[in-house]
Amino acid sequence: MTSSQAPPLTEVYSEIAEEDEWTAIQKFNQLLHYEEQKQAMMREQERRRLMRQELDKQMQEKADKQRANREEEDVYYKLQQEHVKLLGMREQEKRDLARIKTQQEKESRDRQLMEEKRKRRVEEKQNFRAELDLVDRLKQEMEAERQLQMEKREQERNYLKKMLIENEMNKKKAEEDKAREKANDIQAQEEHIRMLDKQEQDRQREFIARERRA
Repeated sequence: MTSSQAPPLTEVYSEIAEEDEWTAIQKFNQLLHYEEQKQAMMREQERRRLMRQELDKQMQEKADKQRANREEEDVYYKLQQEHVKLLGMREQEKRDLARIKTQQEKESRDRQLMEEKRKRRVEEKQNFRAELDLVDRLKQEMEAERQLQMEKREQERNYLKKMLIENEMNKKKAEEDKAREKANDIQAQEEHIRMLDKQEQDRQREFIARERRA
């Protein structure tokens, strides 16, 4: 009874062969899937390496640009110093010319006064008052000229001071803008790198989960 119910040996061998073939196919598919995942990971790593290389290149270019800007600012500062020096030389020339002119006018007035004094010695007393008025008028003219020169120098000093203050403010504002721009760029790059790292971690977890499920 038992021997009549047992399957033939050919059927048993056929079932075993089919199971081995199916197992081999599953293993091959798993290896193929693993290889595809490995290739995808390598491509992603290469993409990240190229992206980091490009970011490093951009940061180097930015550093070169900032260095060029600093050099340009140094040249501008030197030109500004030369300009201030030139203004000082011009101011000194003006003072020297004004002093020479004042001296010449003084000498001329002295000669005129001496001539007037010589005339007064031979003139009568009624001309004495006129001579005194002339002296007063000359003094007023000298005082007015002196006041005019002082006001002119004060205006020039104020203009130069205002120009220097404005230049300093503009330079400080430019430095603050550059620092702010640099900080924003660094923050954006760090955010982007953190995002890439998170994406890579998510891919790694997904890959591990798939391997475990497989």
